[in-house]
Amino acid sequence: MPDRTRKRSNKENALARWDNEGGAAKGAPQEARDEMTSLAKEEEHILRCLGAAVITQWDDLPTDIQRSL
Repeated sequence: MPDRTRKRSNKENALARWDNEGGAAKGAPQEARDEMTSLAKEEEHILRCLGAAVITQWDDLPTDIQRSL
């Protein structure tokens, strides 16, 4: 049992040192997360519009471009 106690205290000491050094980086603030979500929605909208534009012009595209798309 003494080994487990020593290991546990070593882990606790390591965690305490890590916390004292700053620990893990905090997550992005709520504003940044909201902005990223908004940007992702905007990008999705743009991609949907581009996809719709390609579909409407599909028959007019050259065959090699159709195949590459």
